[in-house]
Amino acid sequence: MDKRILHILTIAGIVVISLGGCSSASRSDVHASNSTPTLHPSLAPSTSQAPRVGDSAPDFALSTLDGTRTVHLSDFRGQAVLLNFWTITCSTCVKEQSTLQRFYAQQQAVGKQMAVLGVDLDQVNNFVNVATLQQSLGLTYPILVDDHFQVRISYQITNVPLAYFLDRQHIIRSIVAGPLDETELHKEVNCLMSTPPSPCF
Repeated sequence: MDKRILHILTIAGIVVISLGGCSSASRSDVHASNSTPTLHPSLAPSTSQAPRVGDSAPDFALSTLDGTRTVHLSDFRGQAVLLNFWTITCSTCVKEQSTLQRFYAQQQAVGKQMAVLGVDLDQVNNFVNVATLQQSLGLTYPILVDDHFQVRISYQITNVPLAYFLDRQHIIRSIVAGPLDETELHKEVNCLMSTPPSPCF
């Protein structure tokens, strides 16, 4: 009888821990635009603290979607950067891509030093669908793949879409959870590009 009770208690404990891990931790420095899908918690272990506003953004080295080159965040030192974390299985993420493409094209047209990096958190079996989306939407900003969960872990990402706005020294100036519309995107960038960069609330 004692063994049976112990077994039941063990199972109950595992269930409680699992349910607790599915809800994302609240982060006071993140302002949410909308509710966001939750990624599988086992792929984003909470062994370290997520980077916050004012922190230096963790560097990374990720392959482009086509596998032709490896991109380091540090390659863009001296440029402000928008990091957009997304998955193709997230409908709001997919809708956001056109907004980001228009913004990127505007930045390129006027020669502003603002880089856009799309970090795709899908698993490898979704890469064909991501490539199809990239082609159909004419996405020209770099799409990087986090197939080894390097960035998902170092940034402790549990929800998408998620945007990090980095200044030219790659200090995190703003974090936005949820899809960006053009109004909010331009507001965030104007704050970021001000001298000195000012927080947007």
